[in-house]
This record gives sequence, C-alpha cells and structure tokens, in this order.
Amino acid sequence: MPWARFLTLGLLVVLVTSQLACTRDRKAEKAAAEFDFSAGLKPFTPPSLEQLNEATAWEDQEVMSPLDRLNAYLAENPPQVDVETALDLRNDSDEANEQIKSGLGIQPSSPDEVNWDATFNHHIGAEVKSVNPLFMSSVYEFEVVGLTNISLIASDWDQIPFGDADHIKSWQTSPDNKIHKFILRDDLKWTDGTPVTAHDFAFTFKILRHPDIILPALSSGTEMIDLVHAYDDHTLVIFHSEPLAINVWQNVFPIIPRHVFEPSIAEDPSMVDSDRHLEMEQQPVTCGPYRLVRRERDKELIFERNDDYYQHNGKEVRNKPYFKTIRMEVINDSNNALLALKSGKIDDTTIAADKWATDAAADDFYDRNTKVSATAYTEFHIVWNCKSPLFEDAKVRRAMSHAVDYREILDKILAGMNKQANGPFHPEAWAHPNPPVENYNLDLDKANQLLDEAGWKDTTGSGIRNKEIDGKNVPLEFSFLMVPSPNSERVARVLQSSFAKVGAKMDIRPIEFTVMQQRTSDHNFDAAFGGWGSGTDPYSTKNIFGTDENRNYGQYSNPEVDKLFEEGLYELDQDERAKIYGKVHTILHEDQPYTWLFYRTDLQAFNKELRGYKMSPSGPFIYNPGTHSIWRAK
Repeated sequence: MPWARFLTLGLLVVLVTSQLACTRDRKAEKAAAEFDFSAGLKPFTPPSLEQLNEATAWEDQEVMSPLDRLNAYLAENPPQVDVETALDLRNDSDEANEQIKSGLGIQPSSPDEVNWDATFNHHIGAEVKSVNPLFMSSVYEFEVVGLTNISLIASDWDQIPFGDADHIKSWQTSPDNKIHKFILRDDLKWTDGTPVTAHDFAFTFKILRHPDIILPALSSGTEMIDLVHAYDDHTLVIFHSEPLAINVWQNVFPIIPRHVFEPSIAEDPSMVDSDRHLEMEQQPVTCGPYRLVRRERDKELIFERNDDYYQHNGKEVRNKPYFKTIRMEVINDSNNALLALKSGKIDDTTIAADKWATDAAADDFYDRNTKVSATAYTEFHIVWNCKSPLFEDAKVRRAMSHAVDYREILDKILAGMNKQANGPFHPEAWAHPNPPVENYNLDLDKANQLLDEAGWKDTTGSGIRNKEIDGKNVPLEFSFLMVPSPNSERVARVLQSSFAKVGAKMDIRPIEFTVMQQRTSDHNFDAAFGGWGSGTDPYSTKNIFGTDENRNYGQYSNPEVDKLFEEGLYELDQDERAKIYGKVHTILHEDQPYTWLFYRTDLQAFNKELRGYKMSPSGPFIYNPGTHSIWRAK
C-alpha cells in the first residue's frame, strides 16, 4: 500500500536522524573528555568542607528577596499622590516628576490588581549580539540576562549589594572577606528540567578564566578569584585571592548549564561557530524567570514566563513574574519608537531629549502614556583609537576636545536636558573627584595651538592639517563610527563642523550596532561615538581604561592609571577609595582617551497601565528587582 511506503520512509528518516544525533553526541563526549577545562585556573587546592568550617568564624551576610526589599522601602516611603492623581499629571516640573514616580512606583496591594496574562511590549534600541549570557556587553544584552539568568548577589536601586533569597538560602563570609560561602536553593531548574547546582557556577568560572575563550565584558570581573568550588550540589565556596574591596562584586557573574556547554565548548571554544551554538542562539537553555521562545533578528525577542522558576513540585516558591509574556521589540530610530509608543504598539521607550517638551508633551502622548526623568550615571563620548598615528598624542586628543561646540550639542540638540561630561564618573557618584575637574570648553585658539605643537600643520593649503609619518604626508582625516539615530546624527554633524574649524576632516560612518561592537572590539577604527553605563563599583572601569583590558577599545595605556586601579582594589575605606578613583578621573581628563560629551538624564516613557517602575543610576531595568517590579494593572 502507498501509505506503507511513506511509513517506511518516515521510519528511515527518524532512524538516520537518531543515528546522526548519537554520532554527534559521542563526538561531543569524546571532545569533552579530552578538553582541559581547568587550563585557566590558578594552582589552588581547597580544604575539605569540614576543615573549612572548623577553621572559619563565618559571618552571616544579608539575604532577602529583591521584591521584599523594594516593598520594605515602599512601606517607609508611601506614595505622595494616589494613582489617579499621578496619571492625570503632566510632567512639567520637578514636583510633578517626583509625584508621578511616587504614585506609579507602587506594588500591588492584592494579586487581583494584576493582569497576570499581560504582555509587556518593551522597546530596545538595537539588536542584541548574542543571548549567550557570557557574551553580554551592551545594555540590551544585560536586560536579556536579567530575564533569563540568576545570580548569587543582587544590587538594589542604590547599588547596594545583598544576597538574593530567590536563589540562595544563605551567604557567609570569612572575617578577612577572602572566602564567601553560599548555600543554593534546591528548587531551581534549567528550562530542560535539569536542576541548577553549584557545579554550574564552578563550571562557568572555569570558562570565564579559560585562556582560549574570549569574553570581553566578563573575564576580567573574576581575575582576582583563586577558585569557585562546588562541595556538593548546593554548597558553593568562592576563594578570593586577596581581601579586596570588590570581592562582593566578583561573586556576580551569569551562569551557563554545565551539562549543555561542557560538550559544546569542547567542540567549539568560540561558542559561535558550531551548529549547537547557533541552535542555542534561538532556543537557549536558561534558568531565570523567563525563557526565550522566539527570536527574529533585528525585529523582536519574545520571552514567556518560566513556570518552573516560580513553582516547584506544584507549589509557588518564588514571586510569580508579573507578565506572562515580555516582548522586546527592536526599533533603532527613537522617533519611530515614540510613534510606536503613542499608538500603543510598545509600552515604554527612552525619550530623546529634544522631544521631551514637544512630541512627548502633546495630548496624543498623554492619551496612553506618562513620563518620568531621573539622574543616570551614563556618559556619552568620542572614543579615540590611541594607537592610531592620528590620535596617539594626547595633545591631539585634547585639541579635539577643545574644538567641540558643547553648547550647540547640549542646548540645541539635547534641549538642555543633559549635563556636560568630563570623565567616567558622574558628579553625583562617590568616585567623582573632589574638587571636580573643569569641563573642556570650546576654545579654538587652544585647539590650534595644541595641534601646532603636535606637528599637525596645513602645509599644502588644502585646509586640512597634515604631518609626515614614516616618510609619508598624512592628512588629519578620519572616520567617525556611529550607530544611526536622529540625535546621534545631529551630534555627529556638529562634531564634523567643529573639527573642520581646526583643520581636521571627519567622515561620518553610520553602521549597524552589532557591526559597531565588532569594529571597536577589533580596534578597527579611528574614532567612534559611544556610551557607558554605570558599573556597581568604579573598579569596573579598569576593564575600559586599564592597559590591554578587554573593553579598552581605544587601546589607551597609562601606567599611573593602572597603578591606581590596583590601589583601589586593596583600599577598603570608601572615602580613601574615592580619592583614588578621583585621581583616575583627573588623569583621564588630562589624557583625553575619550572626549566626554554629556551625562545622560534618563527620560523614560511608560504606558499608563504600567506600575512599579523605579529609577536607578542604571535606569529602571538593570538593578534588582528592576524589570521584575513592573506590572500591568487590570
């Protein structure tokens, strides 16, 4: 019969597919057995758990649920106005801004207030390069990790660390702060049903330290750890090399499932080339409150509530995530994002500064939405490639900074909503120098003088300065990489005009976000427009300005800065640490590896049905509970 022939063919296809899968699994097992996962570990033999407990006078550290922490704060800081009043307000004053944040930053008084079947249509401004948590670098990748991963330590809206009770039972430290012991909860699972154990943390640490695996944003964050050791499935001990001020933050890294990545990394240490890793970019095995169910590049990522995260054996063991679905929609253009918000297609967006008092103040904006503003520790800059013959001389970089028309950028393009920046640490951050350094201001005479001193002169009469380098006449002409957006393009045109006035020709090169990431990571650029958000500790900027560090895209190097970063590690008194990082800021201000342009004020719009958002120096999403405090009212 014909159907029998098709049945036979179907069985053959299944058999062949099964055999290929088995062959692939055998190859992977063989590769895993031969791969040296411990290649990057320091020589260190941990004591037995019994010996460790006998020798250590453990000190208990704070452990609590992030939402419980927020609720405790809200109980001490009740809303200034009720919800109805907050929704009727227009954000046209500091008082109204605070009332809106207070009135709508509430948590539900009853589960009946929450629309548990709701979707949060969240706007992101660019595609994520990878959903592998070890590759996270941009703010959008951090947001993905916040949805799909877990951590031992949480950081609240004031960047204060505490043990995350959603994931651990206890956190203890040795008196000298070198040893941290965690007892993990036994009710966490990966999305394939495999339990999350201490062995996953220990395995991830090996990958972070492996010399053949390049992880720009994360590997340096664990460099001062001797070992992350799993004594059993739930007992995890982190042995730090020294009693450093940043040890608590060294405990913070996302994890990957050992049972999945052990064979796949052995086959492909890059984690990008193999079919397995390509598959995991679409359907990763994760362990957080949400699971990725769909990804369409340059369009959207869709996450569904992970029932196995908040339930265990049919019982609710953690707070149920407020949204059934979180949809991240990629919209590169801020004007289009604002239109999508007004139409109800998305539920939040960052408002461009020049739209705050115009398009985002009109009736059609307030029909569905409201808005809030807050201080953000985010700076935007030009990063100069300090190994380029054009910009290796600090005099040239200082000249370029003196050539910028800051007032044109701040007052006209950014509508007075942002403050001029002068270094990596925000003026309100404890690491900012005291007294503060002076801003660079437009001074064409000074710029021309510095360029003359550096040997860049217009000897051809072309209007473009030039200099003989290695026997060749090189013009002061360079490409400026930027991710296209209306305001970025306007800023770029101001910079182009500013530099032309001192004899430098800047070619504007708009490129896609992930391409920009790759070009800067490869140091394949002259100058680029970028920004960095605040880390939880100023030492994290070592990854950006330390010699040969992974995110030191401009290849800046100063031995004194390197030395100060090391001093900041060992100083435990925060006032003294502030002096150290203040010196770092001051030296960077003198060397100008970046031309710092402005510190961004967070200008955030939300659909009126949303509640629970709270602003932090890193925005409303990247802290704890962050995104997980936001809910949609019925």
